[in-house]
Amino acid sequence: MSDSKKERVTKADLARRWGCSRQAAGQLLKRNGIKPSDDGRFDIAEVESALNADSGGGMSLAEAIRRKESALAQLRELELEAKAGRVVSVEWVRQSNERLAQSLRAVVLAFPTRTVSEIGGEDGVKRSVYAAAVRLRDALLRNLAGATANAVDLELCPKCTKEILASADKYQFPPEAFSRN
Repeated sequence: MSDSKKERVTKADLARRWGCSRQAAGQLLKRNGIKPSDDGRFDIAEVESALNADSGGGMSLAEAIRRKESALAQLRELELEAKAGRVVSVEWVRQSNERLAQSLRAVVLAFPTRTVSEIGGEDGVKRSVYAAAVRLRDALLRNLAGATANAVDLELCPKCTKEILASADKYQFPPEAFSRN
């Protein structure tokens, strides 16, 4: 092929072709020892040949550009999925789980007191019901602790369960749960 048919481009043309700034293109050319001809232009075939050769970094420029475009496409797809409501952030899930755990904790810890307040009868019956409710509550908390210990993906659950069990162990029998007849 004669010199007149070779495609010759400027650094700015290369930058547009590669999707980067003129400075970045210049740095890439300099790093790879590619110099312009006397007219300040580059032979595109020579540049691409030099850059597409594996430079010891494990990939050619062409491969790096393909990977960049693929990553950008995946990012755009993820953004589209998020806008459509099919993807949520990890932080949102973590906060939702925390709120759910707090609600569950409140319900479980209040179970014995609420049970006693719902029944009528003598204090002896209420004390027996309360003691049974406390045993059920503690068993429920321990079962939850066992279930969450096996839930490797839920980092918060074992921690929350430990806190719930510690609170349950400190829970005192409320005197207002019994009437003073």
